[in-house]
Amino acid sequence: MSPAQITLGRALDEFEKEFPGIRDRFMVKDTHRRFYLRFLKYDTKGKGRFLARAHFDRGGATLAIAESAPGLRIGRNNSETGILHLEEVSHEEHSAIFFPSYHFPRLTGPEFEPAWHDVTQSSDDQYSEDTARWAIVFFADVYGLPLPSERATHQSWPGIPPSA
Repeated sequence: MSPAQITLGRALDEFEKEFPGIRDRFMVKDTHRRFYLRFLKYDTKGKGRFLARAHFDRGGATLAIAESAPGLRIGRNNSETGILHLEEVSHEEHSAIFFPSYHFPRLTGPEFEPAWHDVTQSSDDQYSEDTARWAIVFFADVYGLPLPSERATHQSWPGIPPSA
């Protein structure tokens, strides 16, 4: 198993305590697992501009493994106002950021809604002349569930208003 698969397995082991069987929906024995490691390049757009518009990832779970610069923002629902705000996350070296994707609530119920997120260019610093930043991301699909449409992943989740 790859380090990303081991990390995902450890996260799922924690969810397994509350949601028995969840690990098996990702780690199906004797079946090709639907795991994808992607290297993402974001073109330079200028400080404060969007590099990736807000969306949910299409599968079951995501691990943000590494990035060359800050810019990943994940939604946090303000319980007092009911408004979803996107907050930049701090990525620590030698750690991955786990967040639920589109199908995760089908395995856990509404307690763990998918993470609404975007990517911005947070400074004028660039990785190269035409690259604002790069990221390495591990996507894990739930076995047996079809991927949602791109349209479905770019609209607000039921019960969560769009970011203000």
